[in-house]
Amino acid sequence: MKYFIILTILFYSCNPIDEGNYHFTKTLIIGHKASTKTKKGEKLSDNSYEAVAYGYKNLDGIEVDIRSSKDTTLWLVHDESINYSNNKILFSSLSDKEIQKINSETKDSIITLKQLFNFLSKQKNKKFVSLDMKVINNKLWLGNRDKWINLIADSLAFFYNYYAPNSIVAVESWDINFLQSIKEKAPNIETYLMIWNPLEENDILFAKKKAIDGLSCNIVNGLDKKAMDLAKKKNIKIQTWTIKNETQTKQILKYNPTTMQVDNTNFFIK
Repeated sequence: MKYFIILTILFYSCNPIDEGNYHFTKTLIIGHKASTKTKKGEKLSDNSYEAVAYGYKNLDGIEVDIRSSKDTTLWLVHDESINYSNNKILFSSLSDKEIQKINSETKDSIITLKQLFNFLSKQKNKKFVSLDMKVINNKLWLGNRDKWINLIADSLAFFYNYYAPNSIVAVESWDINFLQSIKEKAPNIETYLMIWNPLEENDILFAKKKAIDGLSCNIVNGLDKKAMDLAKKKNIKIQTWTIKNETQTKQILKYNPTTMQVDNTNFFIK
């Protein structure tokens, strides 16, 4: 497997982004949860500053996950709950002060969305950064959903406009209303509707109708050539997640989606 992926890198990974039609030239290899491993196989904490910096430097981009604290600050966290002092704690129930205390007592480096954008503003290389907005599922805010969606969209738009990153910033969410709100507030942020079923014609036509940029697809069942051809014809970009082995790598790259989110990032680093 390792030798196949190394050969794959020569053709697909870490290529300059084509400004005109980047999503249909070479598939971009982006790190799932930023970059979970270094080239030497060392483990990095999911979504941590170290993982963000390493993945951004060595891959075509990164994917990170966004959740909210009790204080409505947006942080880079994958799981709904975190483990601390042998307890499983709902992340959205923690205040910023409590999160900072956890940071100081552990080796993990949980960072805010603001810190991510500050990092991106200092990068010269144009990379792809996808924000998986898990925060939309915040159980503590479901009773006031419209207000919650607007608050998140406003925060994203503010950070993007204030820091003006050179990166291509994309947002992934299953909530079409949230994606359309992002489009209104920050048109330069790309929007991807998440789907769990195999990619189908109806998904592509829906994305086109709603004027979003693309679809973010679970590829557990692979990709269909007919659907991918239609996506390209309709100019709908396709993100794929999460690639874990050689068989999936071969199958996905064959159809040339916009991005391929990978867990085994160490295999894709030259």
